[in-house]
Amino acid sequence: GDGPKLTVLDLKTGRSFPEHAVQLGGYVELLRASGHDVEQAIALYAPRSMTGSAKHIRWKEDTLETIDRAFRACCELYAVRTIIG
Repeated sequence: GDGPKLTVLDLKTGRSFPEHAVQLGGYVELLRASGHDVEQAIALYAPRSMTGSAKHIRWKEDTLETIDRAFRACCELYAVRTIIG
């Protein structure tokens, strides 16, 4: 689009899990379905205590498409499981 490119930022506490990428893929999918251009998605992991250090995982370009695809695959699996019980 002609508008600004967006960054999806999700703040998490504790350690990272693969499901976080799928969740960010969902946010990307929703924004794109609403006509927004998403440039990147970032999961920022804050420590549970003030003594730890923060880290981040960033998806952009090819990897951004992968998390979007993972979200859509989970939606399809959910739909099939609903049908078959």
